[in-house]
Amino acid sequence: MRKKILQMLMVLVLVIPITFAGFRSKSTVAGDAGTNQGQALIIDPDAISNVTMHSSTGGEISKFNGANQTGPQENRWGGGDLQTWASEGNNIGWRDNNRTYMNFLNGAGMTGVGYTRLKSNDGGNGKIIDNEVLTLNYDNVGMALKDGHYVTVGADVKVSNIIYGSESGVAPNTNPYIIFSDNLYSGVLYGGIKAMDINFEFYDATSQAHEKIDFTGLEGELSFNSLNGNQGGNYIESTEFAGDGADDGQLSDGTILSYHKYADQNHWYMNGTYYGWNGSFTYKDDDYLGAKRFPVATVSFPLSGTSNDFTFGSAWGRAWTAFSSSSPFPVQQSAPTKTVEPADNSQGFDQRYDNDLDVFGLQEGSKWDFSNPQPGHNPDDNDLAAGVLPKNERYVDKGGSYYYYINQPTINLSTQGLVLPTGMDIFDDLQDGTSVNGIQDVTLYGLDGREIGNPFAYNSQASGQNIHLILSDSAVNTINEQSKQKQYYGKDFTVRIKYHVDNDAPNLIQNKAMSHFTYDNNDEFYAMSNKVDTQLRPDPVNVSFTKYDSVTSKALADATFTLYHKGEFVQNAISGADGQVNFTNVAPGSGYTIQETGVPANYTDPYNGRQFNVEITKDGQIKWLDNVIQNNRYPDNPIQKHYILHLDKVNADDAHALENAEFKLFKLDAQGQAKELETVTTTDSGVDFKTAMDPGTYQLQETKSPAKFDTLKGTFTFKINEFGRPEKVGDDQFKFADGDTHTRKIDDPESFKQISYDGDDLPFNKAYGLKVAEVGEDHVEKLQVTIPDQLTPIPPVPDEVRLPKTGGNGFLPYLIGAAVLVVLALIVGFGFRSRKR
Repeated sequence: MRKKILQMLMVLVLVIPITFAGFRSKSTVAGDAGTNQGQALIIDPDAISNVTMHSSTGGEISKFNGANQTGPQENRWGGGDLQTWASEGNNIGWRDNNRTYMNFLNGAGMTGVGYTRLKSNDGGNGKIIDNEVLTLNYDNVGMALKDGHYVTVGADVKVSNIIYGSESGVAPNTNPYIIFSDNLYSGVLYGGIKAMDINFEFYDATSQAHEKIDFTGLEGELSFNSLNGNQGGNYIESTEFAGDGADDGQLSDGTILSYHKYADQNHWYMNGTYYGWNGSFTYKDDDYLGAKRFPVATVSFPLSGTSNDFTFGSAWGRAWTAFSSSSPFPVQQSAPTKTVEPADNSQGFDQRYDNDLDVFGLQEGSKWDFSNPQPGHNPDDNDLAAGVLPKNERYVDKGGSYYYYINQPTINLSTQGLVLPTGMDIFDDLQDGTSVNGIQDVTLYGLDGREIGNPFAYNSQASGQNIHLILSDSAVNTINEQSKQKQYYGKDFTVRIKYHVDNDAPNLIQNKAMSHFTYDNNDEFYAMSNKVDTQLRPDPVNVSFTKYDSVTSKALADATFTLYHKGEFVQNAISGADGQVNFTNVAPGSGYTIQETGVPANYTDPYNGRQFNVEITKDGQIKWLDNVIQNNRYPDNPIQKHYILHLDKVNADDAHALENAEFKLFKLDAQGQAKELETVTTTDSGVDFKTAMDPGTYQLQETKSPAKFDTLKGTFTFKINEFGRPEKVGDDQFKFADGDTHTRKIDDPESFKQISYDGDDLPFNKAYGLKVAEVGEDHVEKLQVTIPDQLTPIPPVPDEVRLPKTGGNGFLPYLIGAAVLVVLALIVGFGFRSRKR
């Protein structure tokens, strides 16, 4: 092939399904975004292999490091010596390895063989290099489908039946050569060579056994591109050709190629191949990737099994040959992707794939329908960027405005097809409860991210729920021209639609879009996007719980708690007298934490200020995730105290303090044996024990009662916990000496249960019990135990032992008479004084 295009690179990619000329449907619909478009093999344009080559006849093999490209790169169709640069006089320049052929990937390097014992002209119209077989291995060429999944693949390549011969316009002493780029995508360059057979076997590079990739049933295609003929004279002398030995090649509309079972006797190596007269196929206008008529010089062949053979070459004797699977006729577009974003000034082309409001799969517990999640924005992963919310916290609000993005891939000229569409339009029917105000709220971005002016035809529609966007001719041309540039192969153009959530919107809003493409030959294709879901924001709720004393279970006031959302302060709440902590108007979602930031006096937080996790479901349910709050209660521990014990002995009848009662204090050891600690005697203000009440179990016994009172026969028991507070040891069914429990008459039921008595002679008094209390004029907190006692009853005297009555009335009658006389004298004296006045 003479004067090959500068930008065109070798491509070997299988496209499935291939659309055959004469058999393809005129209207085809692609699946949703994310479905496999059927490419069984993708040759990576940037994959560089460590290529090994072996020549069975000992051809001189050389490696080129690819440091410099050679050739007039600014000239797409090259110069006259485009394929002769490797010659140095009469010998090939294998020793100059600091270069790369201009149409190969720069920096990839090359691996070549030179037949220095042969001269091209000695081959005449074509001679086989006897017994020569080249075997090459590429350890990385791209990806291929294996068992429904893509794997990294290498390639084993075998070149045989190599025919050398005269090369027109080149010195007769030139040596034949074949040079492969270390980037398989870039292809093969040859000179002094008329034809060769080539076999490809692709293998799974991730398997130790290098398992072959089997393309049976996948209907893959291998295309030979830019099969130029001479622009004048006898075209067969300079044409390029390709074939697989059968008339099974697929040709584009308007092709310049045709199948020839037999060529003339001077070109016997072209039998069973496709070639043609290029006529109006010109180098400048047509012979480059993306040109409108570039497909007319392309033929595609079917691939199957694990091994595929082809013949290719140039009657001219030198060429750079390109392989691809890009179809020579219109192919199905890849499906568009649909995303949804907040509508603010920062949301432009760069945010088109973020999809930060999509909650698809939330209800079902499944993953996104979106096939192109961006790092830090995929809610199905745990590693979200700052400010990106998980699915269950993504909401839209009634009256709010948002953006739908529709990202439509273009035809990848290097891997999909060689024909570009002439018409493009987008359909999007919005769900009831959402609407768009007009075409002015729709933006079209090109592949380079810039807005395209005059984007839509006059008959486009964007009103209410109905959206039909017909791209203008100028917009289609802009997109097609950009798609011809290598950096934009297969890239997306983007439509951004600003829509509104109305007051009658449903709780779940679902949407998907469809694209439509037409071609000059009346072919048309439809492609459906993925589905995106958004949800309305639910009503806020109050989050509340009770703060309580872990020992007494009493409500605690003045505890301060702070609510955070993903580390950011939300609000504070302080417990009231009833212990209630209440955070108000909290939006449902996850990522909430609560922390006790202010502890009541004489208490400690048992969790030491740890933040614990809370989740609020959409239906307002509160989920305490760390089991810190149970039954909507949060404890605080009283600060550990070492109280002394204060004993009050009281009269059961009137609660007056009793003096001179003697009590002994014991503490039980680990074996339950009682050890005496001290003995005290009560006063009219009670009595303090000197022993500090460390945690443990204690007993009290009355060993001497006050005069005229009974000595209690039983033993009192109480237990001090790790905080120095008494624990429950008693029973509210305990019966006093009168046989009654007096449950409703007890002053403090808790203190009543914090001491037990094993006797049946304890009289009832409502103050009985053990508690922490302020005792004395200095109001010092102590463990106060109040124990009632009762006067010893005096037995009645029997009648038979009463003494008889003796003697008279004594002087009592005289005393009464004297008193009467005194009263009379006073009355008479008072009356006399009144008359005298």
